[in-house]
Amino acid sequence: MPPVPAAARAAVLKLASFTISGGAAYIAERLEIGRLAEEQMDKMDVAQAEEIIVSICGRELRAITFLGGALGFVIGATPLIMRLAGA
Repeated sequence: MPPVPAAARAAVLKLASFTISGGAAYIAERLEIGRLAEEQMDKMDVAQAEEIIVSICGRELRAITFLGGALGFVIGATPLIMRLAGA
């Protein structure tokens, strides 16, 4: 396989950088995703919107609780490990 020319490599890296850094925001702005979401929420009844919000919040809160427990374990276990290691 022949080597990739430097100019082609630079162009691909520039495109990838654009896509990652600002491309998604540009696309979201052009598609007016916020307005579309607002219109869809306006079409829903209150109970349906509440169900969606509670399900999303519940999922996020479970992740926060799990990460908090893991962090607490690490912080709590560190002094014990240091004491056992004789530090």
